[in-house]
Amino acid sequence: MRWLPLLLPLLCAAWPVLASEQDTRAHLCQLATRDYLADPRSAEAEGRLRAACYSAPGRSPELRPPIVVGVPAAPVVPVSPAVPEIQMPSSPSVLTSCDAGGCWDNLGRRYSGTGPVYSGPGGAVCTRNGDRIECR
Repeated sequence: MRWLPLLLPLLCAAWPVLASEQDTRAHLCQLATRDYLADPRSAEAEGRLRAACYSAPGRSPELRPPIVVGVPAAPVVPVSPAVPEIQMPSSPSVLTSCDAGGCWDNLGRRYSGTGPVYSGPGGAVCTRNGDRIECR
């Protein structure tokens, strides 16, 4: 405690010099940080930043490019359901001959059944209208 009265005047006299040195260091560090942020891949800017801001012993962190925050992700596009394939109805065929079990058309296809409704090739439902038949 006896040394405190002696140390206090020394600190008061040295304070302006220490404060101005800290202000200069802070300003140099700000300038170096600005240069580094402008071009984070520049080895020269990184070296200036290390020298200006991290020259104290035990203070040399690994510098990395700045993290970009707030970059919007790609907008989510809603997926619409698949459009069903529309099958066009076949053009009507002309019936050429009929028997007790069904009829034949002009293309040689057999239609099984009697009356207005027939079973066409591949199991399609076919409708007869006079001498024409149409399958859907």
